[in-house]
Amino acid sequence: MYNLNGQICVVSGASSGIGKEVALTLAKAGAFVALSARRTKKLLETAEQIKKEGGSCEVIPCDFREPFSVESLAGIIQKKYKRLDLWVNAAGVNNAMGITWDLDYKDWLGEVDGLLKTCFIGTKCAINIMKSQKSGGRIINFSGGGVVKPEVYNSAYACSKTAIVRFTECVNLELQAENLPIKIFAFAPGLVRTQRNIDLVNKPETQKFMPGIIDKILNDTATPIEKPANFVTFIATGQVDELSGCLLFSHMDKEKLIQNIPNIKENGLNKIIVK
Repeated sequence: MYNLNGQICVVSGASSGIGKEVALTLAKAGAFVALSARRTKKLLETAEQIKKEGGSCEVIPCDFREPFSVESLAGIIQKKYKRLDLWVNAAGVNNAMGITWDLDYKDWLGEVDGLLKTCFIGTKCAINIMKSQKSGGRIINFSGGGVVKPEVYNSAYACSKTAIVRFTECVNLELQAENLPIKIFAFAPGLVRTQRNIDLVNKPETQKFMPGIIDKILNDTATPIEKPANFVTFIATGQVDELSGCLLFSHMDKEKLIQNIPNIKENGLNKIIVK
């Protein structure tokens, strides 16, 4: 188990799925976790579980699509705890599935709104807290499918998740140029068997356009939910700070990753590269 005693962490999407598991794992490692999402009742359930296991947390409901809501959350953290060590942008949606030119404008743009926009707002607010800290801080932006290769019938999700990786790369360079000791990572958790994905399986669009994910989710051969949560906690320890700006995956061997840092940096790996 990693030791995050004293760290103040914010986790978006902490009401369910991977976000909830990340919050639970960070708390087990000793971090104080601010639980945030739109569903207050679900957040309270997460908080109850954390406290039963001896962890520390606070519920701060927030709509990450609305800048004023996220700025309010950031203001509470800054005023109450005086610092921020980790901000995890884990909130996500996947509703715009199908032939791109047949999709409703609202569905396609809404997916971008729920993925890329929330990532930008969260990152902006996190940096504006962390930039006054000598120790900096860490930001983890959840990426996903469609980055390594295109995903047919899933263009909104794939484009948004790919954009999050490039966004992370851009912000990392800006942080370096401004001499701010803040580290930012893009992170792909993998296909995980969450309730959201189980619900996704039951949609006619999934059965028609993306049947390949159904067997993995229903037969529980997808990535175990503990794996991405554990990897986020690993990043929070600072052991891979030299890879700020890179895309990391939950299936990576952590020891080999640390050993491979010089090669990754020298050859510009784990980034979006067009040759």
